[in-house]
Amino acid sequence: MSTSRRAKDFRDHLLQILIPSVGWGYLSLVGNTSRMSLLGKSEHDTLKRQYPHVIYVGWHEQILTGAWAFRRRGITILISQSRDGEYISRITHLLGFDTVRASSSRGGVRGFLQLLTVLQRTGDVIFLADGPRGPAKQCKAGVITLAKRANVPIIPTTVLASRYRRVRSWDRTIVPLPFSRFLLHYGAPFFVPPDLDKSAIEEYQRWLAQRLDQLFEQTVEKIAHPPSSL
Repeated sequence: MSTSRRAKDFRDHLLQILIPSVGWGYLSLVGNTSRMSLLGKSEHDTLKRQYPHVIYVGWHEQILTGAWAFRRRGITILISQSRDGEYISRITHLLGFDTVRASSSRGGVRGFLQLLTVLQRTGDVIFLADGPRGPAKQCKAGVITLAKRANVPIIPTTVLASRYRRVRSWDRTIVPLPFSRFLLHYGAPFFVPPDLDKSAIEEYQRWLAQRLDQLFEQTVEKIAHPPSSL
């Protein structure tokens, strides 16, 4: 092995240790200096008593705020097999998530079956509707097909912070800032009929994208003008 290759391998190994540790540390700092509120909790808890396993769906831009809001619940999240996905996977492990590593181009079928097994046997799944590579805010078919096969409800969710910045990435990732107000907003759940054909699945994709966008706007309004109880 050449010297340059060894140096690259060492650098990559170091980054795989440092980046997740820094990411976890930063989210912990933000979370521990911020206040979390929930909207739609009563309806969510009622649903969970009837259907223990659900799919939480949100946009990829909220992967950091969502990771903090859903930490330590033993939820499984789908993460890409890319290098950036490796960093995210390690951060989510530190926050108490289980991960399935797959994307549409690499390990998609295997990942789908793993998520299906989780929903049928062990627990909840978080699915980022436009991940892992976008286009941003265009819902892909995977989450609709998964809910159809597993016969579990989808719960649209939005997690925002009152103070944040955005990264110059394809999804414009939201990076929350310390001393924020977090709002986890559970939307109205829905089921996907088991007999949907391809065109009907596409309709559900468009409908879910619209619902997530509406939920985002509602959450922005709530967090900008919070009632006294928020």
